[in-house]
Amino acid sequence: MALEALVAFQHNNLDIYCTVASFCVLVYDFLLTRGEEIDLLWGTGWNVGKVLFFASRYPLVLDAAMLLYYHNAPTSTSPFICLLINQVAGCKGSQLLDIT
Repeated sequence: MALEALVAFQHNNLDIYCTVASFCVLVYDFLLTRGEEIDLLWGTGWNVGKVLFFASRYPLVLDAAMLLYYHNAPTSTSPFICLLINQVAGCKGSQLLDIT
C-alpha cells in the first residue's frame, strides 16, 4: 500500500514538473516572438491566416495557466472551480471555435 502511494505521488510530481516546464517554454517562445507578431500581424487587416494564428496562440497561454493553477490549487478550492478548470483545460480548440 505504501509503495503504491509513493509511485502515485511520484507520477503526480512528474506531471506537475512537465506542466511547469512546458509553460516556461511557452512563455519563452511567446516573449521571443512578441515583437515580430506586433510588427507583422497587428498592423494588418484581418484574414484567415491571422485568425488561425491568434486562435492557435492565445488559448495555449490560458490553458497552460489554468493547468498550473489546477496542479497547485489549494485543497480548499471549491468543487465548482475545479470542475470549471477541468472543463476549460480539457476543451479542444475546435470546441472553442465551434467547428464540427
